[in-house]
Amino acid sequence: MSIQADIVFFNGKIYTMDEKNTVAEALAAKDGKLVYVGKTADAMRFVSEKTRKVDLKGRAVIPGMTDTHCHILRAGLSELRAPIFMPRSVKELLEGVRERAGRLAPGRWIYLRNIYPTRLEEHRFPTLAELDAAAPDNPVFADGAFAGQANSCALKILGISDDSIIRDSSGKPTGLILDPGYQIRRFEPVAEYTDEERCLALEKMSAQYNRYGITAAVEGMTSEDVVETVNRLYGKGKLNIRLSYTCLVKSDKEAAQAVKRLRDTVKTPEQWAKLSFLKVMVDGGILTGTSFMRDPYEDREGVFGINIPGYRGLVRLNSDEIAAVARVAARENLQMTAHAIGDAAVDLMLEAYQKVDRDHHVRDRRFSIIHCDFTEKATLEKIRDMGIQIFFQPAWHFKDAVVLGKVLNKRTMDSFMTYRDYVEMGISAAGGSDHMIMHDSMLSQNPYNPFMALYNMVTRKTEDGAVVGAEQRITREQALRMYTVAGAYATFDEDKRGMLREGMYADFAVLTRDYFQCEEEEIPGIESELTVVNGRVVYGDGRF
Repeated sequence: MSIQADIVFFNGKIYTMDEKNTVAEALAAKDGKLVYVGKTADAMRFVSEKTRKVDLKGRAVIPGMTDTHCHILRAGLSELRAPIFMPRSVKELLEGVRERAGRLAPGRWIYLRNIYPTRLEEHRFPTLAELDAAAPDNPVFADGAFAGQANSCALKILGISDDSIIRDSSGKPTGLILDPGYQIRRFEPVAEYTDEERCLALEKMSAQYNRYGITAAVEGMTSEDVVETVNRLYGKGKLNIRLSYTCLVKSDKEAAQAVKRLRDTVKTPEQWAKLSFLKVMVDGGILTGTSFMRDPYEDREGVFGINIPGYRGLVRLNSDEIAAVARVAARENLQMTAHAIGDAAVDLMLEAYQKVDRDHHVRDRRFSIIHCDFTEKATLEKIRDMGIQIFFQPAWHFKDAVVLGKVLNKRTMDSFMTYRDYVEMGISAAGGSDHMIMHDSMLSQNPYNPFMALYNMVTRKTEDGAVVGAEQRITREQALRMYTVAGAYATFDEDKRGMLREGMYADFAVLTRDYFQCEEEEIPGIESELTVVNGRVVYGDGRF
């Protein structure tokens, strides 16, 4: 007697993404796994009186996608209670600062998170004078994570006088602070949330990811609070996304204990959430001109406001320090990864991995580099030969490629997000977002909409319609594989998800448009009509 499925989907166009690019008509699932993928007529043998049947009516289906770098709980909490102020221009930012200063007592901090010059219409931070005029009696800081702009009131409170503050030609502080760290962030207002609020935030953000066909994610900087929230949501039967955790450390000295604390906190089955990565931060960020580059920045227009001759960005660790942490990862049976954006930072990562390879055979461990934005072919050859994975974010090309062309030389820009090279050279490259703030899939400072990312990979078009690096376009199938097959491979889950094949998890999305057949310009507008995780419908837009 045939297996009796819990649910059967039929009369569809199911892009399985298997090795043969099979397009099926139907699939059946039982106990969270696929028991059949094939023809509609044959799928009916898995139907009983208890089986739920869903007529797809010709709709397109793809495997659930993976976001290989996000901060899902942080993003969920950011707008749990109210929308967050995220200015799109210096003008709008100053208006917001002025409004807050008008209702706050003198001396109260005005702290703006995730402000990047490349994302503001004027392509610069607000100036010291502009912030002083907007809030003369309140300390203000526009935080871009690896650099930020302060006003005079903030500088007076901070008393910063070292090399981290940029000065003009006369020696006066401009208000721009590099790698601000704790000296600034101790003034950032920190909201307190209840356990129930944290669960609600994760549930809501997961639902948004599900809305766009995302069924798994790598959490990029995992605290014990994140793990405990996931544990609680799983206990409630409301965890609708599979998660892999990342333990961030500053050195090898703290790594083993940090891993133990996080690992001991995990209380979910591995199929739902597991500790996968040990991570370090190597350089700054390209959105603030602090990524560690081989060639000096050529910021003649003052996008970043860093007027240091020969300036190449920030670097936090050398290759020996990175290698020491990677050896801990190998001993703990974890995958090593790192925030490394600039090409010089990637050089350090590869040098470190080569050192570790002498003792621990890196190729089989699927070590990776997060971001890895600038990669010449010689660099990619080293990455391929060691089996290193790249976790990249197409949103940065979509949002920032045009302005980055104003601050980086042609050689460097030619190596920016080289999608076609990844494919042709056999690099394991998986897409993600670095989503960390706001709920909207496109308005978020780092948009998490995977269809926008797929559109960029296929067209190399930016937000304003410019084509940057047309020679690095790839096909729709190649792009989707970086969010499905490669996304699963990223965490040793390629035998469980990433394709629609018998025995794999029933994780998939029914799309509003056929990704493979629609016009190119329609791709960014695709959503999921119905998302299924573990054979259970977790999102529906009401059309079924």
